[in-house]
Amino acid sequence: FTEFLNSQPSRLRHLLTDSSYDARQTGQAYFLQDSVRVARTLSLDLGLRYELNSVPLDFFGTRDPVLRQVDVPRPPGADSNNLAPRLGLAYVPESRWPFLHKLFGGGQTVVRAGFSLQHDVVFLNMLTATASNYPRALKYDILPPASDNIFPQLQPRPELLPPFDPIRFPFANLAADLQNPTSQQWLLILQRQFGS
Repeated sequence: FTEFLNSQPSRLRHLLTDSSYDARQTGQAYFLQDSVRVARTLSLDLGLRYELNSVPLDFFGTRDPVLRQVDVPRPPGADSNNLAPRLGLAYVPESRWPFLHKLFGGGQTVVRAGFSLQHDVVFLNMLTATASNYPRALKYDILPPASDNIFPQLQPRPELLPPFDPIRFPFANLAADLQNPTSQQWLLILQRQFGS
């Protein structure tokens, strides 16, 4: 604590560039659904959803040829195969056999089943890791004794950015074949009415 009060830090990190960013992303979703009564005791609900979500440009990977020369990957493309089917059915079992007729209640039982596939967007909290990539957030570390007694009189920001150095400026990135998260939902319900 005395080092802090005496302006003798163990390290002084100076941000050379503003780390603010504008991450725009376009999302589109289209959905078709229909209900069909196949028989007196069977109904189907059919649906299909398509989603397309863009990846915020220049946040995941780079298009800059200088950065590409030191193996910083290209940005991933949009995951464009996000078809999500939905299927539901409702079946009222009927039987002429006395035991099954008594068990199902003659129209008092419904079996419902369903399946759906859902796609999510790439979590935008990943932007916080990639927002510190070159050239958005350049940091300059000053170590003792050069860091003694210089705060708050920090060095002026440079007019030109230093060239990219993969050792000095690590580059966080995601996989080039980034896929949107997917989940499946299954449903099976047996409803039986008791009494009249």
